[in-house]
Amino acid sequence: MRYELRRYSDTGGSFGGGVRVVTTDGRVFENELRHQRGGAENPLTDADVAAKFTSNAAVALPSDEVARLAAFVLGMSDAPDLGPLAVLRAATVKGGGGLSSRGGGPPRPGPGR
Repeated sequence: MRYELRRYSDTGGSFGGGVRVVTTDGRVFENELRHQRGGAENPLTDADVAAKFTSNAAVALPSDEVARLAAFVLGMSDAPDLGPLAVLRAATVKGGGGLSSRGGGPPRPGPGR
């Protein structure tokens, strides 16, 4: 096994990469991704963002709360207040420890917010 470094982009926030596999019978398989998924040059679809949120939120919240939180965030512009975000304060990461112990959770509204 060996590797080589290759420059994929001059864009500061871009993290391209690739792989080449040569089998013992000489076949070559290769693929590269010049810009990471989710970057400006290779954006995620709305469905991709929703799936990523659901997967990440499921680490700390029960599935019913993940679904409620997702629905709230998607309709937040019409919400009378941010109360449903309080579920983040009480979230516990599987295996122990709350989000708030890692500095997570929504910011507390202050005057003029």
